[in-house]
Amino acid sequence: MTLRLRLERYRVPLAGAFHTARFAFAERRGALLTLEDDDGRRGRGEAAPLPDYSDDDLAQAEAALTELELSRVPPASDRDALGRFLDAHPVSRVPSARSALESALLELEALQRGLPVHRLLAEPEGSAPSTRPLSALVASTSREAIEASVARALAAGFTTVKLKVGKPGAFDEELALLRALRRAHGAALRLRLDANGCFAPNEAAAKLRALAELQPELVEDPLPRGAPLLEAPPVPIALDEALRDPLPPFTALRERHGVVAILLKPTVLGGPLTCRSRARSARAAGIAAIVSHTFEGPVGYAAACELSLALPETRFAEGLAPHSGLSAWGTQPAALSGARLVAHEAPGLGLPSLRIPAS
Repeated sequence: MTLRLRLERYRVPLAGAFHTARFAFAERRGALLTLEDDDGRRGRGEAAPLPDYSDDDLAQAEAALTELELSRVPPASDRDALGRFLDAHPVSRVPSARSALESALLELEALQRGLPVHRLLAEPEGSAPSTRPLSALVASTSREAIEASVARALAAGFTTVKLKVGKPGAFDEELALLRALRRAHGAALRLRLDANGCFAPNEAAAKLRALAELQPELVEDPLPRGAPLLEAPPVPIALDEALRDPLPPFTALRERHGVVAILLKPTVLGGPLTCRSRARSARAAGIAAIVSHTFEGPVGYAAACELSLALPETRFAEGLAPHSGLSAWGTQPAALSGARLVAHEAPGLGLPSLRIPAS
């Protein structure tokens, strides 16, 4: 089978700038990858590294993909051969490029077999998943806007809300806001907090003790990348950015460091197949896997949704609520239904043909 490759750059504004304690961005740039087979079927992937967050950049991703010798790439149906090839290929040093390639190959196989991608990835293959609740990510900056956004999310059917914490010099204000949200919504609100590695190692334990009174279901990445993990933290911990660095075994993460979940973002970890393998190892140690996005366009977002539906269900909502950058594209994947992901039978990624919006 002969494959033809096409890359198309895009630049799409977000409906509003997104802020974390460490950086902000108001647009997303990336490249859509299309692999077309001899029968005209097209598998799609998306290389969209997030500046100041991802370990690679768009120029590296485009170079890695255009330098591929497609005749040597094994089909996605031969998972072991494909994994060995990718592990040995320079594309593995560019996670967003590997993610785009894995997604495109998976969609191509799914179209050839008339199946949705989540059925290809499911264990056992073809099994039907349950629906998955989603967590709402609140990106507002003022207290009033955050309180209004949380209320809207709960009214829309979300029960888990993720908020950013860790802004320098603002911890007391953040704590006051979280207390107000807990008083207003009680147990109906499942709080997920993300520090993006912004708690100083000498302050992290005290800040987590203060957050414990709010009963967060998770606190993501309280410490900077490379800092020693806390021993027996007072709140459940989830790891996101830290997954890109050497870590203790998953069993030690759970038993010594309070890690109950990991965040899987295909764009930064290397793709759906790579994430599925990481999820399998975590699950064996009693750690849940939560799938999330990095504000990709609809192709990368749909690939993350398909991965979520393929993995065993956990007690945590998935981090895949639609983000503001998707509205410019005017489409959504078949997996998305309000505040949940649902199984579907649309072949491939369950995404219509796309036209890159004007920037």
